[in-house]
Amino acid sequence: MWPMTRREDRRARSPPPGRPLERNRGTGRRRTRAGARSPAFLLGFLLASCERAPPSPPPSPAAAADAGSTATAPAAAEAIARPFPSASPPLERPALPVHSAQATNGDEFVPMTAQALSTVPPGASFRVAIGVRAPEARLVLLDGQGAWVPATGSAEVGSETTYELRPSDLLRPGALYELRLEGSGDRTVRDANGQGYEPLSFRVQVSGKPEPPPPRRKPGRRHKGSP
Repeated sequence: MWPMTRREDRRARSPPPGRPLERNRGTGRRRTRAGARSPAFLLGFLLASCERAPPSPPPSPAAAADAGSTATAPAAAEAIARPFPSASPPLERPALPVHSAQATNGDEFVPMTAQALSTVPPGASFRVAIGVRAPEARLVLLDGQGAWVPATGSAEVGSETTYELRPSDLLRPGALYELRLEGSGDRTVRDANGQGYEPLSFRVQVSGKPEPPPPRRKPGRRHKGSP
């Protein structure tokens, strides 16, 4: 017989397909032919591969931006449509109850109202009575530039308060003045209980023609040699 080659020798020694090999001397386990798999193992592998769903790709930046804008659009629209809280209006102070207001000059009496311009004589004094106790209020007279006119005043406090004001000098004919009843600390008039009232104001004009302004002096001629 011809001597066997290495390939033929290997085929002769290998067991037939499907036949278990001899036990492993180190572990005692049976060794099967390399590459052999049972039908149950193959079926389980196929089922597991079918059940695994491919992972979904992450959203693109543009899609994420669109989703964020879509979510915030209703909130932004609601914020725009919601009206801003309106500021509370300032509390209006009540008007003073005026019993009488007049200008006097000897036996002459001129009634005054806060809604109309009253004409008074140059030597007039003023008297105003209100229906509340307001010991801290005062009566003042202002000229056309808003400056105080020098005068002396007094107040009689009872169930009602009466104020009198007498200017120190005659009033200028034709000039406009403002007679004002206001608080001594600020313009708010407060009664004995602390209730605040709007100040009173009367516009008066002095009778007579206004005095003409003094003539302007002409500049003199300069003599030769004068600085």
